[in-house]
Amino acid sequence: MSARKREWYAALLIVGIAGAGAWTVLYATRPGIGLYSDSTIYLSLARRLLAGHGYTMLDIHGNVDPVPRFPFVYPTLLALTGLFRCDLLVGARWTGAVLFFALVL
Repeated sequence: MSARKREWYAALLIVGIAGAGAWTVLYATRPGIGLYSDSTIYLSLARRLLAGHGYTMLDIHGNVDPVPRFPFVYPTLLALTGLFRCDLLVGARWTGAVLFFALVL
């Protein structure tokens, strides 16, 4: 077997493993994604981004405060799924599968 053919098979194997992992993530989260306190903050930040309020949250007194202690990339990715009129929980599920696929690659 030539070296080029071996590389092609290795690439197909890696893509297959990544696809199987992404499918497993989608299958495991079919009843819903597990939500914890951080998850609710990421989802609320994504909703506020979609509403045009920026990367802010309301405090207990109703004041708008910026959020410096949570990374901004994941809520931004969730907000991007919301731009396509997708429910944010469904978007989080698919974003997780796509990111897992990319991580394996």
